[in-house]
Amino acid sequence: MFFTTTGWGGASIEELTYRHQYDFFQSQLQMTLNRFGKIDGILFHQGKSNHSSNHKSEYGKGSSESYKKDSLILVQKVRGVTDAPIYLSQASLCKSSSDKILLDIQDEIIREEQGVLRGPNSDLLDDRRYRLPDYCHFSSAGLDELSKMWVESIIKSSEN
Repeated sequence: MFFTTTGWGGASIEELTYRHQYDFFQSQLQMTLNRFGKIDGILFHQGKSNHSSNHKSEYGKGSSESYKKDSLILVQKVRGVTDAPIYLSQASLCKSSSDKILLDIQDEIIREEQGVLRGPNSDLLDDRRYRLPDYCHFSSAGLDELSKMWVESIIKSSEN
């Protein structure tokens, strides 16, 4: 098993879709394809920076107004490189409560977009022991639990 890490801390969906962060992501996808000939899956965990209380895009819109559109454009761009399944987590919790609108949009994308599969809902890891003092990033215990959730999501989707 081989993992290519393309994480970009604190990036909004707009940045990941339209900026140099996407260029890096695309180059890593291409490098993986060139080296191994295939990509078995893409684990996508993003959303906290688009929480309605944490983020306003440069366009002056709140996160929920453009999140779905930008996410679908990102999926289309990825499809230009690979048809590998995209496992999308539901993630919004950072410094405050969950963003129900954002979680609902992520759920819609999973239910409606072909090739986008259900990853874990990391907002369920809301106990303080799973988070660092910033109540955004994961503690070691939180990373352990999130890893288990990812494995469960992948196994569940492979059984369908």
